[in-house]
Amino acid sequence: MLNRKRVLIATACGFLLGIPDWYLAVPGVIPFIPVPMDAPLGTWPAALTVISIRTVSGFVIGISALRMAWWWHGIVVSLIVGFPLFFVCGWVGLGWTLSFLGVNGAGIVMGLIIEWVTSVLFKAPAGKP
Repeated sequence: MLNRKRVLIATACGFLLGIPDWYLAVPGVIPFIPVPMDAPLGTWPAALTVISIRTVSGFVIGISALRMAWWWHGIVVSLIVGFPLFFVCGWVGLGWTLSFLGVNGAGIVMGLIIEWVTSVLFKAPAGKP
């Protein structure tokens, strides 16, 4: 059965984590990551894309009834939902290696945080399918 509390917490957490995720993707924020300065991450459509991907990731984590450990659930769902963002970042000129490591690395971290906050901190574990 669907747990409304879980869906709301996970979705809100995904939205809130999408903001710093987008900020970290803006060229020049992290000096040791070689992002091309002409990459279009500073635009509002890019911000909307990154924030919406993380929000959808939180929503899917909230509605998913996959039976697995909470930490593994967060990783798997975030990687599946965020995978299209990897292709978008690769095509806009960030480079495939940087896109793969950055987008998927952030997806793993964000998925873990969303699932931890939802399942452990707010005690709203996934329901039965």
